[in-house]
Amino acid sequence: MGTKLADSLYYKLGLRLNTKTQFFWLARPCDLKEFIKSLKKVSRDDDYWEKETEKNPQEKIEEIFKQVIELKKTKLGSLFDYEKSPEEDVLKSVFDPDVNLLLNAPHYIPEIENLFLDFNFDLVKAQPLILSILILKSRIVSQRFKDYLLSLNLLSTREVNLYQKYLSQTGFQDQDLLKRLEENEYMKPIIEFIRLEDLSVAYPGYFSLTQLQVASLADSPNIVQQIRLRVTNEKQRFHTVALNHLLNEFHAICHFKEQVGTIELKDYTAMNVENFLSAQNIPHIDRVSIRNLFDRRNETQVSHSGSVIQPSQEITIHEYREFYDSVGRCLKLIL
Repeated sequence: MGTKLADSLYYKLGLRLNTKTQFFWLARPCDLKEFIKSLKKVSRDDDYWEKETEKNPQEKIEEIFKQVIELKKTKLGSLFDYEKSPEEDVLKSVFDPDVNLLLNAPHYIPEIENLFLDFNFDLVKAQPLILSILILKSRIVSQRFKDYLLSLNLLSTREVNLYQKYLSQTGFQDQDLLKRLEENEYMKPIIEFIRLEDLSVAYPGYFSLTQLQVASLADSPNIVQQIRLRVTNEKQRFHTVALNHLLNEFHAICHFKEQVGTIELKDYTAMNVENFLSAQNIPHIDRVSIRNLFDRRNETQVSHSGSVIQPSQEITIHEYREFYDSVGRCLKLIL
């Protein structure tokens, strides 16, 4: 009953319930006060490249494996908090190109297979995308995970999410999983659309850019992840958080297109972006807008909580759209 209620709230209202979900009865003064107080708290969604670290890829992999081992020891229960476990900042290192490439090395495959030996795949729900990437490094573990997915009786939103993450890493080619996912009433029309012979469109819907312009971005998981997070927050009307991802997305695209192999993304500054845009003959008015985008992001609660003297200002939908349009005009010339 609880699962059906949670799924109903998610599909109809876009609300995800978890162990941190709070209920406020706004007719009660004390609840109303607590609700208003909670609105002032904005949790930051840090991106792994913003973390200052001197660790090499091997060290990062060892930390990832340790986190998987800790997760493996976890016992599932009604109070298991998928939002807190495991340490996400460590696991996000799989998006590091050097780490991802090194994980394909032959000597790491047996280690990955050992990690997922006798592993409760229900725990993959803690970090579906990241753990799916690890699982798919081994054919043996991949097959075991696929068998687990096909054995699930009830496909609630969390199970559907597991299917989506696995399929997204395999090009949505697994017909067994697609057929099973089609049994879900909410996913059926989507799967039917995927099954169409020709999904290629001239303009896929990304900033009014052509398919050829957008295709190259698929090679960067960092950019794809930022796009996903931005769109999610746009739909929820969290424009302050969406602005943060919009900037991260554009920042990563500039770094990707400039191909500065000697400069890591975390060291690629606003000045580097500005110089790149200038070299690409981006109009002055849009270069100024992008510079303002960096400054404006730093003034929000997503960046920091502000102060009594100068409190942080939330991003309005009008302000967001202006920055969004500037990014779109720049991307049209860059890509």
